Amino acid sequence: MDAHTILAASPAFAGLNAKALNLLADAADKRLLRPGHVLFNAGDHAESFHVIGTGRLLLLRPEDTGFTLLRELVRGEVVGGVSMMTGERRLTRVEVLRESVVVTISKRAFDVIAAKHPHEAIEIIRFLVGRLVRTINSPGEAPTAQSLATIALVPGHPGMDLVRVANAMAAAMSQQGATLRLSADRVDRALGQGAANSMLDDTERSEQVAAWLSELETQYRYLIYATDGDDSPWSRRCIRQADRVLVVVDGAASARATPEIRAFQSIRGRTTTELCIVHYTGEKTRAQPHDWNALCQTDSVLHATLDQPESMERLVRLLTGRGLGLVLGGGGARGFAHLGLWQALESLGIEFDVLGGASMGAYVAALMAIGHDCDEAKRNLRETFVDHNYLNDYVVPRVAMISGKKFLRRLDEVFGSRRIEDLHIPYFSVSTNLSQGESVAHREGVLRDWIAASMAVPGIVPPLVWRGDLLCDGGVLNSLPVDKMRELGRGPIVSCDVSNRERFMIPQEADDRPEPLRWQRGVERFPGIGRLLHRAATVVSSETIARRETDAECYIHMPVSGVGMFDWDRMDEIIQASYDYAMPRLEAFLESEEGRLTQQRAAGRHAVPAPEA
Repeated sequence: MDAHTILAASPAFAGLNAKALNLLADAADKRLLRPGHVLFNAGDHAESFHVIGTGRLLLLRPEDTGFTLLRELVRGEVVGGVSMMTGERRLTRVEVLRESVVVTISKRAFDVIAAKHPHEAIEIIRFLVGRLVRTINSPGEAPTAQSLATIALVPGHPGMDLVRVANAMAAAMSQQGATLRLSADRVDRALGQGAANSMLDDTERSEQVAAWLSELETQYRYLIYATDGDDSPWSRRCIRQADRVLVVVDGAASARATPEIRAFQSIRGRTTTELCIVHYTGEKTRAQPHDWNALCQTDSVLHATLDQPESMERLVRLLTGRGLGLVLGGGGARGFAHLGLWQALESLGIEFDVLGGASMGAYVAALMAIGHDCDEAKRNLRETFVDHNYLNDYVVPRVAMISGKKFLRRLDEVFGSRRIEDLHIPYFSVSTNLSQGESVAHREGVLRDWIAASMAVPGIVPPLVWRGDLLCDGGVLNSLPVDKMRELGRGPIVSCDVSNRERFMIPQEADDRPEPLRWQRGVERFPGIGRLLHRAATVVSSETIARRETDAECYIHMPVSGVGMFDWDRMDEIIQASYDYAMPRLEAFLESEEGRLTQQRAAGRHAVPAPEA
């Protein structure tokens, strides 16, 4: 992989004429950079620009207390081009996250090109500026998990069969692109005995291995590294080469400190690390995801059933940013519209890989996550909100209008002691932290607790106290948490908005002066305290509405504006209207680029296995 190949593969230079590309390549310096290497610092003079051949770098902004991560930079991206052209000092720091190949063109070399070939130099500048403009206009193009190229598998305990896991993952990944499994034996067969475990300070041998692995990255879409579960040079190299680290434990294994975990902790870097709990059909699960996660100190928990191809395919989609996320909004009885959407999804055969919601949406999404189908969910919500209203234990309103105890008992009946980490489909709910004034996503903890927090409408239901803070309905600040789903980087998103856009109008006899709203017996035009509190807690600005319509790949605002928060008896009407409304919009989504991917999931189930490690 030479400089010309790296430059030609960069989207920044797509379409650049051959002469200009050759001039750049001749002036370029290709380097292999280790994790932790600083490419440049904020305040440095811009003496060069860089193109990433393989690997991953961090773009950091200096703060008083350290650095803030702006985003990760991946293969094909150009770094520092515009500042070099303008002569401005660097505003950011760029640091190598994992072993990377970078091509550098110095300002001096570019000036020589400009003096001898001004037309080509102008063409290069035009391409660099064009890339910057596209980045500014489309900030959503920042790399997600779709840019992932390498995964390192780490066993969490003795006897963990990484070969079988790697084989199953490779079979699923091969549906997306050419995949190679790598082990120390595979490296030794290619480069000679002992190459894989050559000491990292053995410059010549180590660079030979690194160069060979970097070359493989250009030949395969994905590389799966299997570590040896120790702190050997090979295991260290796997971690250094990885875009993502997956600590793998058996679902039948009890959480405990192991030599494998201790070894991993001694060599882990800054790369995103996830815990994967592997299950087998019919096997009793003993793993405690929360405890394993605490031991491994990973960023999130995933589950996969090894002998179920569809489960492994979901795992791979989540890892590679090709999963499909569903976000359900809050709105009291308007949330019944989510059941209409769910019914339409089942009709079209659309399944989701990650779920999230606010308030009523958090409840419905949780039913999906624990394995309910739409009919089961309908029965559950009918019993909870229609047949037996668990939100009617009224009290003297010192903190709220109801005590909320009946509803908490109902949540315990439905969800029990399940933790979010136990769910095989990743899930989150959002609440509003009244003490901190921020929206909070709950991705771990007892499921029923965070559903309760997400549905605690201020003034109607008591807020929850957690670590000294008050938590209430997620819809107060974020009734459709697409942003929290986007942070996960799992792939395209479908969002279902059930907010009330009907103008909140109160008839007034003389409208030249404001007057206090006073209740009058028998006058229906006056809203009650419950409706006022809910409206105050969930009012949505026009700016928020406009943003919602573009935040998700498929945004559906259900026709529920005339439905009140407590219109539980309109359940069937709402479901049918929402089903009819959702069907054509979901069908249109399936015709889009992101939607077509969801239809291709089953294709290639019997793909040819990836090359042997």
